[in-house]
Amino acid sequence: MKVVRPTAGACGGRGWPGSGMAGVDGAAYCLVQGSCPRRAGGPGRGFQGVGGVAEQSGLSFAGLLRQLRAEARLTQEELAEAASLSPRSVGDLERGVSRTAHKETAQLLAGALGLAGPVRGLFVAAARGKGPAAEVLAAKRGEAPRAAAAATRALPRDVASFTGRGAELAQLLGAIDGLAAGGGVVGIHAIDGMAGIGKPTPAICVRHHPAWTPGELAAGLAVARDRLALMHAENLSVGAAFGLSYQDLPDDQQRLFRRLGLHPGPGIDAYAAAALDGTTLGAARRGLEGLYDQHLFAEPARGGYQLHDLIREHARTLAAADSPAESDAAADRLLPYYLHSALAAGRHFDPRASIYRRPPPCQPPTAAPDLSTLGQAAAWLEADRANLHAAADYAAGRARFPHAFAIPAAISGFLAARGHWDQSAALHHSALAAARQAGDRLGEADTLGTLGELQRGTGDYLAAAASLAQALALTVRPGTSAARHGPSTSWAS
Repeated sequence: MKVVRPTAGACGGRGWPGSGMAGVDGAAYCLVQGSCPRRAGGPGRGFQGVGGVAEQSGLSFAGLLRQLRAEARLTQEELAEAASLSPRSVGDLERGVSRTAHKETAQLLAGALGLAGPVRGLFVAAARGKGPAAEVLAAKRGEAPRAAAAATRALPRDVASFTGRGAELAQLLGAIDGLAAGGGVVGIHAIDGMAGIGKPTPAICVRHHPAWTPGELAAGLAVARDRLALMHAENLSVGAAFGLSYQDLPDDQQRLFRRLGLHPGPGIDAYAAAALDGTTLGAARRGLEGLYDQHLFAEPARGGYQLHDLIREHARTLAAADSPAESDAAADRLLPYYLHSALAAGRHFDPRASIYRRPPPCQPPTAAPDLSTLGQAAAWLEADRANLHAAADYAAGRARFPHAFAIPAAISGFLAARGHWDQSAALHHSALAAARQAGDRLGEADTLGTLGELQRGTGDYLAAAASLAQALALTVRPGTSAARHGPSTSWAS
């Protein structure tokens, strides 16, 4: 293993700090073997264009931003994170959807790109539509390439160096030198993530329990009953930190954030949020984007949001203080949304999914995605597969019928077509228990019939025969023969 000390190099600066946001301040040191980006690829490559940009009098701000980001070797997501903006905001500026930017946005982008002095002022003016973009590049020609190279991997502006951590850094380097001299092995653990999620806690656990494997450490953290309380191991109240962010939100976003804590699945989109919050699709989108801009969750796919586990715990804690009637009403809106959408999408894979099911005893959702084509249905079902599973389990655990067994039935054709056999079996076993708990003979028979088909498809013929025989017995009325009626797959009474 080669350890590279954070010393000044040919490119200037202090090496390549590890990635992270403000707040990481020494939670982990990333020591890697690096090279000078200015030299990468030989002469004429790397930071090409920083010192020799051709005059581009017709350059738009969108083109300027794309060029500066490329020179900084940042993706849109990396630039957005460094500037504390959403990737969508950066993307709209680069595509020209947003032709100008607010002054605060322009200043954040300039800082993230490492622009300073006159170049920074010209950039802000160009972003606001008050100056030509080409002047930014013309002014930038006078800057040394090494300054740009150093800016690409700089820490956020409020953490310019390891100020105040000199003794710790010296101790770390001394320990590495001592171990290396004695032929020992240096173990480096990189713990990354957004600010405020408690990165020092697993580091403390590793320090106090060196015999634990990473898997054992993860299991120990996962089974903690009160994960927010566990974060007090680092003498910080993570709940209080989240509380400060929550208090800065407007009332409608506070309400939406609390209700997101009621959502059983790992992700949410605007349609589900509208149902959960009892609002319009437009209001739900604005609320989600507002929470995203406050860094309260991630957007792994366009329009699909995910809460970090600890933030979800905080949202659930806040939601527990609401009246039970409000929480029940939110669930009563969310489950029908998932059932209606699952029925609409599932019919493309199994026509019976929308024909032979009893219509749910509730009104359709006010907003639902367009699932009229096979491609739309398949994409939605795959994206929301985990959410649908979680919704069905939630319904089963809280005696919400018929959603507990209707959702698995609606998506069974899709799960079979995509080969998700294990998930389908788990869902139907939960649905079967829910139907029996509800005393719904037809729901039980229908679930047994679908489970039997699944078991037959996977080659478990004995289990399939048993499930289908039970389904048949439940559908035969007293005093009649099975041969006359045959297995019924209708919920109609």
